[in-house]
Amino acid sequence: MQDIFDTWTALDALRGSEERFRVLVDEAPEAIVLFAAEAGCFIEANGMAQQMFGMSRGQLLRRSPAKISPTRRPDGRSSKELAKAYVERALRGEIVQFE
Repeated sequence: MQDIFDTWTALDALRGSEERFRVLVDEAPEAIVLFAAEAGCFIEANGMAQQMFGMSRGQLLRRSPAKISPTRRPDGRSSKELAKAYVERALRGEIVQFE
């Protein structure tokens, strides 16, 4: 009986955490996308990201950073190579912001 109670308590805490995360991301004034390196595409996007990129959530979730960026950055660097470098930095544990 105690195991079941502990499991339900943990699940309830997890649901609360997910709900808080969802509210924070959805209500943020910044565009926020989450990227899964192993999948090579975005796995979450808030309303501001949808507005900024002019795409629905579903459209964004099928794309990678390179697919929504110009081929070349204003400084001449390749967006694809730059996105790859940012992903590598994030995988090393760095906090990365991509503009």
